[in-house]
Order: sequence, then C-alpha cells, then structure tokens
Amino acid sequence: MKQYVLFISIVCHALFADAQIQEKAPDGGGNYHLSAVRDELSPEQRASIVQTLQQSEDHLRNEGKLAAPLSVNLTSFQWPLRTAAGFTDNGYYGLSNYVDQNRTSSGLLDYNCGNRTYDQHAGTDIATWPFPWQKMNQDQVEIIAAAAGTILLKSNGNNDQSCAFCTSACSWNAVYIMHTDGSVAWYGHLKNNSITSKAVGQTVAAGEYLGIVGSSGNSTGPHLHLEVYTNSSYTTLIDPYAGNCNSLNGLVSWWSTQQPYTVSTFIKSMTHGAPPQMPGCAAGEQVNAKVNFVNGEVIYFGTYYRDQQIGQSVIHTVYRPDNSVYTNWSQTFTSNFSLSYWWYSLTLPIPSPTGIWRYAITYNGQTFSTNFAVNTILPLHIVNFTARKEASSVNLLLETSNEENVSRINLLKSSDGRSFSLLNSVAAKNDRTNVYRMEDNHPAKSNFYKVEIVDKDGSKNYSSVKHIAFNESGNYVGLIGNPFKSQLHLKALQSVSNTTIELTDMSGHLVYSGKVELTVGSTVTIPTAHLAAGAYKLALKSGKSIIDRCTVVKQ
Repeated sequence: MKQYVLFISIVCHALFADAQIQEKAPDGGGNYHLSAVRDELSPEQRASIVQTLQQSEDHLRNEGKLAAPLSVNLTSFQWPLRTAAGFTDNGYYGLSNYVDQNRTSSGLLDYNCGNRTYDQHAGTDIATWPFPWQKMNQDQVEIIAAAAGTILLKSNGNNDQSCAFCTSACSWNAVYIMHTDGSVAWYGHLKNNSITSKAVGQTVAAGEYLGIVGSSGNSTGPHLHLEVYTNSSYTTLIDPYAGNCNSLNGLVSWWSTQQPYTVSTFIKSMTHGAPPQMPGCAAGEQVNAKVNFVNGEVIYFGTYYRDQQIGQSVIHTVYRPDNSVYTNWSQTFTSNFSLSYWWYSLTLPIPSPTGIWRYAITYNGQTFSTNFAVNTILPLHIVNFTARKEASSVNLLLETSNEENVSRINLLKSSDGRSFSLLNSVAAKNDRTNVYRMEDNHPAKSNFYKVEIVDKDGSKNYSSVKHIAFNESGNYVGLIGNPFKSQLHLKALQSVSNTTIELTDMSGHLVYSGKVELTVGSTVTIPTAHLAAGAYKLALKSGKSIIDRCTVVKQ
C-alpha cells in the first residue's frame, strides 16, 4: 500500500510541475511586415529589358550558341536559393509576395486564392530572414539557377541598398536564363558585383551559383524576384506554383517539389545584449548579438519564425550549467504572421552559476537550443575556412561564430608552410555568426594560407592551414588531399614508366625516394608516418630530369 501511495505522489508531483509552466507575453517583437518587401519595374524598364533580351537572343542564335527551343515544356524548378557553406540556422527565408493572378483588375489574388501579393505583381518574391541586411552584407544567401539553361543577359553595377521605391529611374542587378524549352527566368535585385563571372551565351547547370540576394533597383529590402515566361515573346507569364486560383498555368506546377502555402518553421534563437532592431533599412538594423554575460546582467532572448499560426504554442526553457531548469514559460500565438520575431528579457541573479547555460525552444514537436556563457567566455568557433583556386587568383572564405571582443582578422600567407607573413587584415565583426571573404590576386606557384584571429587583449587563435598550388612544371600527378596526415596519396594523370618520386624537406634534405610506374587513373601511396609536420617538396623524375613538382604539407 505504501508503494502505491508513493507512485501516486510521484505522478501528482510531475503533473504539478508541468502545470507550473505559465503563459508569458513577450516583451517585444511581432510581425515583420513582409507585405512591405516589394519591388516594381516600370513599364518603360520592362519594355527596355524585353527589347535587350530579344536582341541578345538573336545574336546568340546567329552565333550558334542557342539551339532551337523544344516544342514541349520540360522545365522543372529546384529551389532558387541556398545558404553559404557553414550556415547553421534552421531556415533563412520567407515568401513575401506571389504572382498576382488578377492581371486586369485591382483585386489581389494569389495562386492559392489568398492575398499574399500586391497589384499586378509579376513574380515570386523570396525575402531573406532574419536580419536580411546582415545576410546580404555577409553573402549568406546565394541565388542559384532553378533550372539549367543559357545566360541571355546580365546587368550589374547598380546600387543594392534600396529600402524604398526609387524617386527617379533606377535599375536592378539581374541574370536572365533561357531554358531548353524556350522559357526564360528572370532573377532580380541581386547584390552589386556578386553576379556570376560566366559570360552571356555560356550555360549554367541547375543549382549553379548566379549571385547573392540583394536589394538593387526598385526594392524595399533584400529579396529575390523570380519572374518566368513561357517563351521569348515575354507575353505569356507563368506562376511556378500550381493552385486552384492560378489563372496562368492552373494546376501545372513548375516546381519539382512544390512547397505548401504555409510552412511553419522555427528559424533560429539568439541571445542579445539589447533588443534586436529591424526597421526596414540597412542603417537601422541592429542584431545586438551577445553570448557572454555576468552576474546581474540583462539577457534578451530572441526567437524567429516563418509562417506562425494562431494557436501554435512555444515552450521556452533556460537551463543552468548543470542542466537543471532555471526558468521556463509558454507562449501561444494569437496571429498569423508570414515572418515574426519575439524577445523576452531576463535579469541574471547575483550570484549566478558560472558556466555554459542553454536556452531551449520547443515548437511543433521539435526542440532547438542555443548556448550562452555566464561569468566565463563562450569559445570562439571557426566554422569553416576554405581556399579556392580561380584562374589566376585564390578566393578565401572564413566563417566564425561567437565572436566577442575580437579586434582583427588577419590572413597570413607562406610559400613553405612555416614562415607566414600578413597578406590582409580586416576589422572583426563581433556578431554571433560572421563571414569574411578575402582574395589573393598575386599567388605564387605554391601558397599556404591560415587565419589569425586577434582578440582585443592580444590573445590569438589560428585556423588550419590551406594549400593552393599552381602548376610548377608538368601535369603528371595530382594530389589527393593536401595537407595530408600519415600517408600522401597521388593520382596519376598520365602514364609514365620508370619514374622516381622524391620528397625533400625545405632545407633540401632527401626524406623519401621510391620507384613508381604511373598508369592513368592509378593511385600512388607514399608512407609518411616518419615525417615531422611541415612542408616538403615533391619531385617526379624521369631519369635525372624533373617532369613534375609541387609542395605538400603534413599536418
């Protein structure tokens, strides 16, 4: 009987604990007015674009760069946006405006019989979210080709900071792609100087990079405007979304997988040192990201959503470093918003447990967490560091998180992987997530790069080393993984008999020599466990002549 009573007591206690999660109204936030994210091409601009497109098409056909369009529609779109490498948020956009199906009247009607559009809108507008200006400045959201095709036209060099309709003539940055069936997609409002380096007349694959989401031309905020026509007369507009109120192409969707009209999504949670600000224009957007706090300080917890719906509930929980619950509360949505954000403030007690705390959100059956530090420092994290070889330059990308009190980001370069010198230096952004893009326009034959992150107190953190080699001699072997660890792998690019591979350190001392027979496509493995970390010169010899050489690095 005592066991039975104890069981009832435990169950009642658990129910009572759940009941303690009380509803709490947010301290701020609300609807991010996506309907205000709009664009417009004047009739004169549209007529000029069409004329230029048709002239370009005629020119490309005369040069044999465009085949005759197929007689049947074969175009199927993939999603035209993607995030840059290293991006970790749960989402990054919302739908601001669909095509207006009332093409001859002033009423608003989208493909789903709703009103998520504006009068005579001819495209699909996809707005980045949250903090769209930060996303644009940090190149976080890329525009990609929704379908394979040929570049008909590009426009670039136009201001990309528009946050209101222009008071005089203004042009957008855009890429126009013709597909094999003759249909044409317009990708508009791109960030200035972000547009693909491919020339008019060159082809792009589905998913290939076209540019960065921006706000060029007649635009009220960063977004992609996707406008599609069935042929180059540009008189037959289509809406890629199939629906009962689509008067253009009815129940025929152009998406390979069409998203639902409403996609309720938790985008991200953050901790802030002050309430986030998103008034519309770039100058007023304030992220106020902060991850390190002390006793008695006020924390602002921010959450960001797409398509929140009436009646949906959110459970907010703050955990101490020992994973015990410090506080929790519930939130119930009372409005339908396409994009929304909410923040709560909390004053830390004095004293507060020192360590890494956790802010967790449970929404639509999933739980998402973000960490923050109290009376200590949340370590800076290098999310991604890459080096990519172009024709005569090297593009470098660094992504970090949890920056705070960082002074400089230094890009270091070396020819031997040991002695590094400063190539470039930029001020740190000190946001929760950060992207830095740098370029080496004068690479040598062998180039080693690493990033030095300098805190305001003088302490430093370093990235891994990246190696980019431009051909020093022949083209007989390629490297599979460089830097390498316990073994060095080479791939034969040509067939050569009676060759020798030699490795020397940077002082010229021979550390490895071995005979090899190279057959195209074969792999050669060199044991290097006995070698110390550092840079080495690899030479491929035929007799006494060096026919290929490069620099390799052991980590």
